[in-house]
Amino acid sequence: MYRILIIDDSPADCEDLGRKLACFGVERATAMSLKSAKELLKKSSYRDIIICDYKLPDGTSVELLEWLAKNSIYRDMFVVSDMLDNPLAIEAFRAGAKDYIQKRQADQLLIPRLKLLIGGGFGSEYKSVVLPRSSPQFNEIQRIITRIAPTRLNVLITGEGGCGKEPLAQEIYRNSDRSDCPCIVIDSAMLPMLCPANNKRTAYQMVEDYFAKAEHGTVILDHIHLLSFDMQTMILNILDRQRPDIRLIATTHATDIAERVNKGEFRQGLYYTLRQTHINIPPLRECKEDIMPLAEFFLQRYSYEFSRRIKGFDAKAKKKLSMHTWPGNIRELKHAVRFAVIEATGDMITSKDLDFDNPGTGLPPRFTLRDDGDEKAKIIAALEQAGGVRQIAAKLLGISRVTLNRKIEKYGINTTYG
Repeated sequence: MYRILIIDDSPADCEDLGRKLACFGVERATAMSLKSAKELLKKSSYRDIIICDYKLPDGTSVELLEWLAKNSIYRDMFVVSDMLDNPLAIEAFRAGAKDYIQKRQADQLLIPRLKLLIGGGFGSEYKSVVLPRSSPQFNEIQRIITRIAPTRLNVLITGEGGCGKEPLAQEIYRNSDRSDCPCIVIDSAMLPMLCPANNKRTAYQMVEDYFAKAEHGTVILDHIHLLSFDMQTMILNILDRQRPDIRLIATTHATDIAERVNKGEFRQGLYYTLRQTHINIPPLRECKEDIMPLAEFFLQRYSYEFSRRIKGFDAKAKKKLSMHTWPGNIRELKHAVRFAVIEATGDMITSKDLDFDNPGTGLPPRFTLRDDGDEKAKIIAALEQAGGVRQIAAKLLGISRVTLNRKIEKYGINTTYG
């Protein structure tokens, strides 16, 4: 089975590229140095496709290609870089790279190459980042996207957690006249972690760097409700003083963001800058027509990922899916179908295979690990459910954090989740 290994010392670039490659439906892993990449590759049981930045803190992609050859590890490798330098490209090709691509051209050059390389099965089709839906509410959203994507208006996307705000932001970018320019994703929750000791000068420089990297392109600002008031002020100052040539797409699940403005908790100037146009995504419980198309999509995806031959959902399973209120929206549906695929004993998903999370009644029982070959899949699912926080994932799995760390290392599991 394929896995895409992204090697880059920039967390923002890793995240950005990872989101673009999510459409292939195959597992992804990241490494931020040659050393960690080599460790992943030594114990990998996947048919890895490597996407490596030319220059890393402890060496270059050419050195990694030479190490692969020396150790008889045969992998397809693409070298990416911010630089357009023919000598570097020639060096990479001579060392065995399949291609040398500028990062800003990933959509146009890298993704089509990966599509041809992966081939076959679910991963062979390059799919839109927006999942299949058929409700009138979402059809209206698609019409709005068609109208606003080609413009340069900033967009504010609101909706409950797990309803697909960021994929919608990516779809606007992909259909814009800036789609051949960079798209940088900034997670507001991560900004304080990237600026130790609350250093305002460092924070200001970091935001400036993000915006400079997205010049002529798009910045997706996730979870804006988590921006501190100081960070809001910094962003607004940079936008007002430097007027960078970027389009801003902001997302939040805080439905009271306008009320926060009225209370003085969110900068009015930044709010109106971001809200030049507004899209609200309704929860899945209000779009019942979308449940089965989404469930069928996830069934196809996970049947392929886990090598299961499952034809579909039986009548009782479809009724159970349709009757559930989905407080976790699409994210909850994805997890439910994933576990159903793992648990199913026949070629159809039955109602007994479907186990929905019920907050307040204890941990979902299907996270419990059994030595039956599904351990890795359940660890990945628990990490996703926990947003990558290992302590929470360990509780979901009913094991200690030390044991979880050991199993993550054993299976070479990527623990970066968006």
